Amino acid sequence: MARANSAEADAAAIELWDLIHHTPRFSSSQKDRTLYHPLLVQPEPRQKDAITTTKTRKDDMESDYYCNQRGGENAVCKDVNTKSLPLGEQIKIAIANGVKSDGFDGSAVQMKDLHNNNASTTTPRNNVSPTSTLDPYAFIYNDSHAQPAGDGNPSKILMHRDDQLQPEVLVEDENTSDSICNRTGAGDMNEMNRRSVEHSFVVCADTQFGMRDLNESWEFELEISRRTVAKINQMRPLPAFVSVCGDLVDMEFSFYENKPKSPFSMDMCHEIQDKQNKDFQDAWGQLDDRVALVCLCGNHDVGNRPTRSSIQRFNRAFGDDYLSFWCNGTFNVVVNTNTFSNPDGAPELLDQQLEWLERELKHAKECGADQIFAFGHHPWFLYNEDEVKDDLVGVSPFPNEWGPPPSLDAGFPDHYFHIKRENRQLALNLFREYGVTASFCGHFHQNLVSKTKWGMHHIVTAPLSIYFESTGKPLQEEENGVGFRLIRVRQGHFEHEFVKL
Repeated sequence: MARANSAEADAAAIELWDLIHHTPRFSSSQKDRTLYHPLLVQPEPRQKDAITTTKTRKDDMESDYYCNQRGGENAVCKDVNTKSLPLGEQIKIAIANGVKSDGFDGSAVQMKDLHNNNASTTTPRNNVSPTSTLDPYAFIYNDSHAQPAGDGNPSKILMHRDDQLQPEVLVEDENTSDSICNRTGAGDMNEMNRRSVEHSFVVCADTQFGMRDLNESWEFELEISRRTVAKINQMRPLPAFVSVCGDLVDMEFSFYENKPKSPFSMDMCHEIQDKQNKDFQDAWGQLDDRVALVCLCGNHDVGNRPTRSSIQRFNRAFGDDYLSFWCNGTFNVVVNTNTFSNPDGAPELLDQQLEWLERELKHAKECGADQIFAFGHHPWFLYNEDEVKDDLVGVSPFPNEWGPPPSLDAGFPDHYFHIKRENRQLALNLFREYGVTASFCGHFHQNLVSKTKWGMHHIVTAPLSIYFESTGKPLQEEENGVGFRLIRVRQGHFEHEFVKL
């Protein structure tokens, strides 16, 4: 019997270690319309009898666990036996106490000790991993914010307070089992609850493998992504997640279909896109396991007129094309803007997404989300939320890398990049009703920061490929170029900066 118990302990320890060191990515993490990551434990519906059970367990553990995590290096606290907790909680506690530190080599003995002792929480506070911002209990705010490692050139930091946008916080009645907020996941350690003073995340856009060389090769874009991943991995504290806002790759067959003198057949287009997707996954698979990754689809992933078939190709490679998740008390909603930009190829998919979007935003508001962030590929608008095609007279000239332009004024007109007003309002009306704080996107291949009349921040991030400069863009406070955006979130406000590579 003792040998059997030992084998079970070994198996559980290996399972825990594998989960930490083999973080789900792409289609394994973007499913069920949510995000799976061991450090972003999402709430799950719970039954009425689970409410009291969870509360009792929390009451039994809270004082000793909080003592160990927040009591300082001289605090005297009892060990907490967390072995009975769900695996997600064990992962959070283990990582907070240095599972990935140099002193932990993953040996069978140490993995067994980890399972049996759950990385004793008497670890002094000053030994907690520098990534502790990802662990809600271990974070202590430091005014010296995270700075990108290396020779990054961050632009002016833009800060936003959005108290006027905060949805009313509803007090949950523990006796109301059918409340939408009667949720739990790994006890009360899920991300619906605000656990840290601050967290951060990164927004990237338009990695677009194959753009410069028109899909003959994509080493240029691949190297930019590798540099970006390396820079993010060096950040301290690490961001909670990275959102890549679409156009992961450049090849999509509808851009070449029925084009005169096209060098690619449909089969060739699909083959090239599959190879680009694989190279994207290889590059971004090097992202630190402790950082969640969200991959959005852009028009170069699913087409300017997306269909059920083109979206399914994306789903097979990267998972759900729209989803939502909680992070440290904030709610994050990922939208497939391609069906808003042109729903003609699959109008029923837009209807389904709109129904889902309203349900998710209502859930966030009723559950007292501190802030709500939206992510998409297309800008809902460029300069004004009420703009129409004729208002936009600017042009982004074709890049020099494509050779001499056919004419002096050749380029992408500004109206190519926004979503037409009637479709835009379908989303913006919901964003206004439920108090979305900010919307992040790409597609424009240049930085552009604006704001709606009712206070939502609309932030377009320059690409990780070739960047443009529109002749119609107002003067911006931040520098344009190739890079990504770092967002820091505290209660009731956020700040962001563009980090140029």
